[in-house]
Amino acid sequence: MNHRHRRALVGTALAASAALALTACSGPGGAAPALPAASADTGPRVALSYDGGLVVLDAATLETEGDIAHSGFVRLNSAGDGRHVLVSTDTGFQVLDTGGEPELTDLVFDAPTPGHVVRHGGKTILFSDGTGDTTIYTSDDLLAGGLPETETVPAPAAHHGVSIELEDGTLLTTIGDSESRTGVRALDASRTETARSEDCPSVHGEGAAADEIAVFGCSNGVLVYDDGAFTKITAPDPYGRTGNQYVSETSPITVGDYNDDPDKEGVELSKVVLTDTVAKTRA
Repeated sequence: MNHRHRRALVGTALAASAALALTACSGPGGAAPALPAASADTGPRVALSYDGGLVVLDAATLETEGDIAHSGFVRLNSAGDGRHVLVSTDTGFQVLDTGGEPELTDLVFDAPTPGHVVRHGGKTILFSDGTGDTTIYTSDDLLAGGLPETETVPAPAAHHGVSIELEDGTLLTTIGDSESRTGVRALDASRTETARSEDCPSVHGEGAAADEIAVFGCSNGVLVYDDGAFTKITAPDPYGRTGNQYVSETSPITVGDYNDDPDKEGVELSKVVLTDTVAKTRA
């Protein structure tokens, strides 16, 4: 690996919004472990972005498998199928194939201002900040070689948001507009609203803990969805923001970042909050 790629690796790891995706082909990404290799010929790979492009590395040796020039805004998201990475570009989520000879394909999920990508229960859920639309597809369908069949769920207004679909078909999606974000609503499998909470200002970050109890961060606590209803767990400080949730599907305890100073940036944070999603309390 040359010096430029070594610098890219270090710089990306230290960035506030690190662009890291592990693939196992021939693993899902973010900070998740790679899946078992789908092809003995390629093995697990790591995809990173740097200023000017994308690089795909062998996960074991960190040798460069592919270097793809790309200008403009780039963020990487695991597609959830063990092979592909979704590259946030100016036009949408573009598909990077990390198997064999890595290739930035012509396949694009249209999304003005692409935002969060969530993987849960075998589904991949894309959020477009430019429209507020949520696009859902079965993760492994992307392995067929073309864009899979999708479902698009519109939002009342565009905003920087996130959605997650539970295994019973319930879609939890944020409420907001260009000025503010206020909470989360629940839609059933027919996309009829069944519940909502607007007691989650600046809602950001989601996760599903054990038994699919979902959590969202707010600027004054954490919002929990369980058994068809929302419960607010209020922060102990007037301003107590949780912006990201780190979860395990085998544990009821979630870990969130915590900020009690509205003037602090994310890189300055030094506190975490533990949430007991069963007791609906701070752990």
